[in-house]
Amino acid sequence: MEQITRLSKVAIQLLQEDIAAIGLVPIVQFELEGTCLPSSSSTAAQEHFLDFPAINHALKQKNIQGKFKPEYWEFQWEWAAAMEGQSPAKAAQDLEDVMTLAPSLLQEYGAKEVWIQPVFWSGNTPNRPLLKKDQSDVSPEKPVHIPNAIQLNISALNAQGDNALLHNGLGEILQNRLLITSHECCLFFAPEDAAFTRFRLKDEHNLHEELSSPHDLSGGHQGSIAFYQKTDKHAQPIGKHWRQICRVEHRLGAASRLYNPHLNCAFALANLSDAIHISRLGQSTGPKLEPFEKKLSAALHIESDQNPGAFCLFENSKWFANKLDALSKDRNPDIGTQLKNAICQFFQPSH
Repeated sequence: MEQITRLSKVAIQLLQEDIAAIGLVPIVQFELEGTCLPSSSSTAAQEHFLDFPAINHALKQKNIQGKFKPEYWEFQWEWAAAMEGQSPAKAAQDLEDVMTLAPSLLQEYGAKEVWIQPVFWSGNTPNRPLLKKDQSDVSPEKPVHIPNAIQLNISALNAQGDNALLHNGLGEILQNRLLITSHECCLFFAPEDAAFTRFRLKDEHNLHEELSSPHDLSGGHQGSIAFYQKTDKHAQPIGKHWRQICRVEHRLGAASRLYNPHLNCAFALANLSDAIHISRLGQSTGPKLEPFEKKLSAALHIESDQNPGAFCLFENSKWFANKLDALSKDRNPDIGTQLKNAICQFFQPSH
């Protein structure tokens, strides 16, 4: 994993420079979900068993730009990066640091056990106590398991400080590129078998009403790769400041110890770079969007020509490596090929 991280950091620098040379400022923001159980010292008098002010103060002392807060389920938490002008490279480093610090930090301030994993299970017992406290249990016989995500938000600013996604069809093109490349690069954001279990939760446990987590490639403003403009994923108006916060949200990422923030940041920037170049070529004719009809892999490793696993899809792909090789030819020859080889070596199935 260290080799993947090192090469991904080089790729991020190259991509940041490429986008800056065009006159745009790339923005990448991460959101991480996880679960925990309260320690015995937590009291009912507390507003929440986790001391979020103390946790966030500790993060600030470490120069990590973002905050922890409670999430939808009672024992679920979220860390969301702040939007404070940090570079994509800093955003990726912050997420790596949070994933490293979260267990000990949350245990110091109210948690007994902490998990960063795609799905939180409680053995074979239905997780009914993990429903929100104020939520009526209309189907007590149905198990509820908590899916945890790492969400990746992408946008860019132009020279005037305006949201560049709203010009020359850039937002639509970026969304389209992500829908296409996420098929062959799903190994990046679904790096373990449990990530694919997360995709199947709604179908396997009949939880379509309870869970809003994505399970396949879809666009629009409510899909797994959503372009938010005036309305959010719940079809609610964003408000008068929608232009400033307009973004493409990549919601397929699984909370996992194997999720590499630097690799996924490079993936986001590579798509943004492609989208910018495509949008500039089509300024006079409007955005040209490629059709996408493919579904996500069903598992990490499947040896099948009809439905290959995520590893095989990436191993046989060319886009990501070629994109980085083209950018690095003058300074870091074959950086894309080196990174692809490192990824394939790390995720190589053992026989």
